[in-house]
Amino acid sequence: MASSKQLVEWLERIGAETHDDVTIDDEGNFIARTRDEELARLIWKQALGYTREICDEHGAVIKKDFVRPDPKMQQFIIERREGKCPAVEGASGMSATDKILEQTKESLNDLAEQAVHGDNSEQIDPE
Repeated sequence: MASSKQLVEWLERIGAETHDDVTIDDEGNFIARTRDEELARLIWKQALGYTREICDEHGAVIKKDFVRPDPKMQQFIIERREGKCPAVEGASGMSATDKILEQTKESLNDLAEQAVHGDNSEQIDPE
């Protein structure tokens, strides 16, 4: 199995490749975008909401729906722009931040309990 460093390298390499779909601008020029750029555009599209067209088998538009903005994508963009790390949940279902807070709280509680009860078990015996 590849290491996470190798995975990141592959993601960066593949993300820099040209996306299969080519966009044509108003003047008829082809615009090639990277996969990274196309992914970023999809994230923005979901964050802002968009109109989706539903077509019949002949390609005629039957219905237009407005897909509501996704608050999770909005938060994702804000956090990325502020340089924050995404909240990743581990196997326990806790985010890394919550896990650190829980461990810190447990450590402080242990120290407080030792101070109150006079637990000197960690001291070195002078003999």
